[in-house]
Amino acid sequence: MKGRLPKMTAGIRLILVLAVVSMVMTACAQPTPVVVEKEVVVEKEVPVTVEVEKEVVVEKEVPVEVEKEVVVTPTPVPAPPAPAAPATIKIGTVTDQTGPLTAFGVQTKWGYSKAADELNAEGGIYVAEYDKKIPVEILWGDHSADEQKAVTEMEYLVQQKVVALSGTTALMPLGQVVAEKNGVPLVIANGSLVDPFQQGFRYLFDIGWMNTDCAEFVFELIDWFPEPKPTMIGFMEEQNLMGIDYSIWFQKEAFNRGATNIVIQKYQRFGGDYSTQILAFKEAGVDFVYAPMIGPDGIKFWQQMKELDFVPKAILMLSAPAVRADWLSMGPDADYVITTNAYHWATGYPGAAEFDKAYAAEHNGEHAPELGGQAYAAIQVIADAIERAGSLDHDKIREALTTTDLDTIEGHITFNTNGTVNKEHFLVQYIDGVETIVWPDEMAEKDIVYPFPAWTAR
Repeated sequence: MKGRLPKMTAGIRLILVLAVVSMVMTACAQPTPVVVEKEVVVEKEVPVTVEVEKEVVVEKEVPVEVEKEVVVTPTPVPAPPAPAAPATIKIGTVTDQTGPLTAFGVQTKWGYSKAADELNAEGGIYVAEYDKKIPVEILWGDHSADEQKAVTEMEYLVQQKVVALSGTTALMPLGQVVAEKNGVPLVIANGSLVDPFQQGFRYLFDIGWMNTDCAEFVFELIDWFPEPKPTMIGFMEEQNLMGIDYSIWFQKEAFNRGATNIVIQKYQRFGGDYSTQILAFKEAGVDFVYAPMIGPDGIKFWQQMKELDFVPKAILMLSAPAVRADWLSMGPDADYVITTNAYHWATGYPGAAEFDKAYAAEHNGEHAPELGGQAYAAIQVIADAIERAGSLDHDKIREALTTTDLDTIEGHITFNTNGTVNKEHFLVQYIDGVETIVWPDEMAEKDIVYPFPAWTAR
């Protein structure tokens, strides 16, 4: 019949029922898991995008217009106040205030005092550290020509908080040790001992000529003298450290120049009788004498030369003629000695003539002495160093001293690395009772009197 399913038999129906039941039971049964152990290899690479930094070069400059300049004015911060300044700048000096060379001490004391007075008339020395000028105070020590006493006096001055030390002669050979130990700058006004300056002392300076310079003077003079020149040199060697130092450098200079015509005579300070030495010179034909001798010894030696009629062509005598009044006490016999004079009023150095006038005004018209000029110049050098250092610190003053480049009443002064001085050389001769510059030619006031005239011709 159209549209109807064929009629099923009972057997067919049973089979169909069983099939359905089987399917249902199969669906409800728990599945058995299957584990497959297998390495999975991914053979295909997956590209990854990476951002790369790249330097961008701009080849074209693009001007940027600034419409207005902005100025920022900082609020000023006031400078800290300067530290409290000391009442004075203390400078210690050690000279011959008593003892056999008191006349030296009188001259140096006047020079030190004059320099301090002039500084104080202007308010003192300007010290940047305190932003003001501070007056100078000179403290006095007395070595009495005794080297051991000089040490004691210097130690005392160091305890008084001096910013610098100065002095003469007997300060060495021991005084520089005090300065070095305490780190206090020491500027020698008058002293020529060479050895301390070869020992590496850092605080030691000297504005005077050294014994090496004096040895050179001997041979420079002989070369400069007109004919007939001296042919035999006599040297007076004092038996102490200073005298031996003079002798060492004189002999070294002679050796370097090939000079063998030398007669050396030894003597003791304050010996009083030099006839043996004079007669030895006379017998050897000595016609030029180099005699570093202090005042009393030099005067006695000179007088005994006259007594023994010893007439060399020329005599270079150091130290003794510097005490003018004592030397001129010999009257006309005092003339014609040749000597050093670190200070002289006729040099034309700045302040030299004014210093002489100031001295003359207080000393009945007398010319200012060499030792007074040396003391004054030492204070000039110290004051200059303090001002350039801008401090009263010892080390800063010492450092400033090493770069000294100063015009003084003794001429232009600089220092070598060992503390010795560089300045012009000149010598004077007593002519008509006045120390007169005679060498070198460009500084000479008069021609030298040479050869030495006979004693009877005066």
